[in-house]
Amino acid sequence: MGTNDFKYMISVDDLSKSYGTNNVLNELDLKVVEGELVIISGSNGSGKTTLHLIMSSLISADSGDIEISGVSARDNPEQVRGHVGYVAHDPFLYPSLTVRENLNFFSKLHNLSFSHILNLTYGDNNLLELLGISDKLDTTVNILSHGYKKRVGIVCSLMHNPSVLLFDEPETGLDLEGFKSFVEILNLSTQMGKSVLITTHADLTKFKMEYTHYHLERGQLIP
Repeated sequence: MGTNDFKYMISVDDLSKSYGTNNVLNELDLKVVEGELVIISGSNGSGKTTLHLIMSSLISADSGDIEISGVSARDNPEQVRGHVGYVAHDPFLYPSLTVRENLNFFSKLHNLSFSHILNLTYGDNNLLELLGISDKLDTTVNILSHGYKKRVGIVCSLMHNPSVLLFDEPETGLDLEGFKSFVEILNLSTQMGKSVLITTHADLTKFKMEYTHYHLERGQLIP
């Protein structure tokens, strides 16, 4: 990636979010530089998914500021979405459509052709083959296992070449081979200068690469 005129790929300042009387995020701060992998662990209900949703501009914070690749999420949420690739715990896919139809739909959202998706490479590998879904294109999503839905979601998150990747519990449903491919994608992504934020319950020793770890507790990140 080229030289940027901003210091952080992800910049979060004094971020707060409450649901009723439940303060989920409490003046949270986070800085992520280009090519950095950040892993956040935390208990159920600690705010991990909420943090992802705010950073991807799918919901609004009560207060605080977020910049993604130098763009304010508050002032330019649509532009931020173009910089972010997000894979939810349950990927946003249309269950009654095939994998091919889902990929075609999401490619059109990014003004991309389906042939671009079929030929999309990551490193020296075809992305669909790397994730093991090249033979699943005509399978209806609702009969896929959770792990294969996650793989399709990963392709959707990468197809528009975002600078920031957000993964919510990406290990869930992935078998050993699928997780190995995912870690390879993480390595390639950081080498390409992409910044990656993962929230997980997984054993961190599974991530055999350099990362920065925080624990989310009482609405704040603890190193």
